[in-house]
Amino acid sequence: MYDIFDICDYFLLKQTMNHQKLECLCFYTYAWYYALYQKELFTTTGFVVNGNFPYDEKLFQKYKHYGNKKITPSYKVLFPKDISIFLDSVFDIYGQYMGEVLVQIIKKEPPYQKALHRRVTETTSTSICLKQDMKEYYLSIHKE
Repeated sequence: MYDIFDICDYFLLKQTMNHQKLECLCFYTYAWYYALYQKELFTTTGFVVNGNFPYDEKLFQKYKHYGNKKITPSYKVLFPKDISIFLDSVFDIYGQYMGEVLVQIIKKEPPYQKALHRRVTETTSTSICLKQDMKEYYLSIHKE
């Protein structure tokens, strides 16, 4: 298993981007990898839903001070070929969009909607996108 910051730097080497877009790319990376391989690519305590966009707490704490400014990579990361191919495919699909667009897409998808519903019904300020919800949804659209 990898560290989320390794995944971030891989994407940041491809394109400088704001924090919001980076969070969204990590969300999609985690969700698709878990759906397709039934295991985590990187460690996370979960993607928090607070009404704005899904975020990983460690990633949020590290990059929140950037606001809407572009983030540059810290270091070059080398992954095995199969992981690089997977990350490139996520980037090829989602990297073309701005963070704001990715957020709007994610907000319409069931994993986010279910977490948001749990947040409202449990009257908490945040909720987590469940791995099982991610797996079910992304597998369902993968087969379409």
